[in-house]
Amino acid sequence: MARYIPHKVTFYAYAENEEQVKQLQDALNDFVRQQYNRGAIVTTSKLLQALQKFGNNLFVTNFLKQ
Repeated sequence: MARYIPHKVTFYAYAENEEQVKQLQDALNDFVRQQYNRGAIVTTSKLLQALQKFGNNLFVTNFLKQ
């Protein structure tokens, strides 16, 4: 089994202010931590696969356009 170590990922997202950026960072960190506590590791490869699989999904696109 592969051994994973945590890494910090930095990316751009549009926001109205820094508070929204902080909220996103906190929500993503909480998500990763909760998944880990449930026995699931959010790996870069799994996250990349999810983005590739669902990123062009019509429901996702429509949600982002709201």
